[in-house]
Amino acid sequence: MRKLISILFLLIFITGCQTGVVITPELPKTEGEFGGGERMAKKVLMVVAQADFQPVEYADTRAELENAGIDVKVASFEVGEAIGADGSKINVDIAIKDVNTNDYDAVVLIGGPGASKELIGNQDVIELVQSADNDHKVVAAICIAPVVLAEARLITGREATVWNEDGNQEEILSANGAKYVEKDVVVDNRIITANGPAAAKEFGKEVARVVKEGIVSKKI
Repeated sequence: MRKLISILFLLIFITGCQTGVVITPELPKTEGEFGGGERMAKKVLMVVAQADFQPVEYADTRAELENAGIDVKVASFEVGEAIGADGSKINVDIAIKDVNTNDYDAVVLIGGPGASKELIGNQDVIELVQSADNDHKVVAAICIAPVVLAEARLITGREATVWNEDGNQEEILSANGAKYVEKDVVVDNRIITANGPAAAKEFGKEVARVVKEGIVSKKI
C-alpha cells in the first residue's frame, strides 16, 4: 500500500511539472486571511463630533471606504450615538480616549459645525492624530477638520487643503507651517485633506487607495 501511494504521488508530481502547474494540497485558511489568500481587511477609524457632524462627509467617505472592502469604526467622545447637523443619527463604536491607534490603518476626521466646536482645540483629539502619525498610520481630515492637523503640527512643511470660505482656515494652516493648496483633495505622503462635502467621495477614494496601495502625493 505504501509503495502504491508513493507511485501515485510521483505521477502527480511529474504531471504537474509537465503542465507547468504545481499541484499542492489546499491548506486551511487562517484567521488573518480571506478570499484569494489576502490579508484581513484594513481598518479605518472615523472620528466625528458627538453633535452636528457633517452628514454628507460622513456618509460619502464611509461608503467609499466600505466599497473598497475596508472595515470602518466610528469614534466620538462617548459610545452610543452621534447626531449629524441634519438630525441624522449614527452609532459610535468607541470613545476617543479608549482608542489604540495600532488597531487601525488610518484615522479620519469628519468636519461640520460640531467639528469646530468639539474637535478643534480638543487635546484628546490632537493626541489621537499625533499617536496615529507616530505609529505611521494614514491621517486624514475633511472640511474644517484639517485645522486639528495643523494644531497637532502634522502638516508643518506639507501641502494641505481645508474649508476656507471665510479665509480664516488658510491663515491657521499657514501659521502652523503648512502650505495651503486651493484644491478639493490633497495627498501629501500619509496626510490626506479635503475641503468639504462636495469632495467627500473623492476624499474617501483617496483614503482607501493610500491605505490599501501605498502613498503617491497628488492634488485633485
